[in-house]
Amino acid sequence: TATGWKAWQSSPEPCTSRWLLCAEEAIKDDKAIAEKLNDFFASVFTAEDVGEIPESAPSFVGDESEELSRIEVSLEEVLEQIEKLNVNKSPGPDGIHPRVLKEFKWEIAELLSVVCNLSFKSASVPNDWKGANVTPIFKKGSRGDSGNYRPVSLTSVPGKLVETIVKNKIVKHVEEHNLLDKSQYGFCKGKSCLTNLLEFLEGVNKHADKGDPVDIVYVDFQKAFDKVPHQRLLCKLHGHGIRGKVLSWIENWLKDRKQRVGINGKFSDWRGVTSGVPQGSVLGPILFNLFINDLEKGVSSEVVKFADDTKLFRIVKTEADCEGLQEDLTKLSDWATKWQMKFNVDKCKVMHIGKNNPN
Repeated sequence: TATGWKAWQSSPEPCTSRWLLCAEEAIKDDKAIAEKLNDFFASVFTAEDVGEIPESAPSFVGDESEELSRIEVSLEEVLEQIEKLNVNKSPGPDGIHPRVLKEFKWEIAELLSVVCNLSFKSASVPNDWKGANVTPIFKKGSRGDSGNYRPVSLTSVPGKLVETIVKNKIVKHVEEHNLLDKSQYGFCKGKSCLTNLLEFLEGVNKHADKGDPVDIVYVDFQKAFDKVPHQRLLCKLHGHGIRGKVLSWIENWLKDRKQRVGINGKFSDWRGVTSGVPQGSVLGPILFNLFINDLEKGVSSEVVKFADDTKLFRIVKTEADCEGLQEDLTKLSDWATKWQMKFNVDKCKVMHIGKNNPN
């Protein structure tokens, strides 16, 4: 009924057994919906041009001894990570529940620490850690459109535990060498969406309070986390001093990944994941931050980022100011072309601030 449709349409729940449009026909079978969504999620992956991998300007200037090239994990570290597990979280495709790991931590921790160190030493990742059950999370718009769902990956709990150890080492390395640009606020310690907005507002107001007109451009990447090309990402990580066995481990972690979509306990077939960093993974956010770390290099406008959401602004009084803003947008476009990312033009907006703004 119309009433039931409105109530369901407004509910903030994942995709369930309702329906999905396909060639103007409604699909009602759970498995068919899952297959359709998985087909769409796989269709946005980047076909990377590996013939010409651009060089990344090195951010890391330390010597070889300061590189992050190897990781060794202790029994205490593994126990600490097991203790932090949330027993209310769901298991990944391997079916290993976090409650099991936590209840039997003294029996499991030593074995898991051996597995971790073997994985790091051989730079290889068990296949069970590479699979993901994908939950489609509705964003906005029509629920019958596959493009309005975000794929969130539910992966192996032991795999995520090891990812956490790697992430902590990377974050420590990045902080020690001050590698992450100050314009980034997403997934950063001591920063948040709120600090992003407050400092952005402060930046705009310092000009507006003087009576200077300001132009703001909001830039949005298209399916950013799913489109990151793997070889280009590895090139960026190398430029940040992440090398040796650690870089090889991350390369293996990205390689041969697979995913399936689940709807009400019914799953699609497995599909290969050829690009991107999994949304829902532990390593994904820090890898993405390092990938777009040099996005605004050479840009004269002020830039503020929260993960992939980017804002740039500057005083625009004269024709030369307008040209300067356009040059900065061109540089962002050139960066996106070079690193095989795409902007979502429909979500890129311009805002004009100030009474005397020439618009």
